[in-house]
Amino acid sequence: LPRWKRREKKRIRHRMIVNAVGLSRGAVACLYLGKKLQDKFKISEETEIELNLCLLDPVPGNLIFPSKYMDPLGFSMANKVLDVSNCSVITRCLSIYPYEPLPDFSFHAPTLTKFHPSTEVEEDVTLGC
Repeated sequence: LPRWKRREKKRIRHRMIVNAVGLSRGAVACLYLGKKLQDKFKISEETEIELNLCLLDPVPGNLIFPSKYMDPLGFSMANKVLDVSNCSVITRCLSIYPYEPLPDFSFHAPTLTKFHPSTEVEEDVTLGC
């Protein structure tokens, strides 16, 4: 067989590992990256993507309470990242929160995200605000 026909028989598998580190609103952007990667590369037989996250004080920049109850269409950034349980591309996540979070009305309340069951999640609290 010609070489090009032999290549057709083998299923080409590409593996890509993405490591993302984000602080504050950048941490929320990392979670949003996970959702976008999941949408872009649904379930592909040729591409395997792993996203590892390190999130330092993830805050969406808008109020969380109104986002949960007054945004049924999910337009706010808080609603977009509070639940990433359908993102199987996120394989590991380390979330570090300040020990004394600011109240919700100060636009700096941290997000407590719901992850996919297969995601290895480690959440920790450290000194700082």
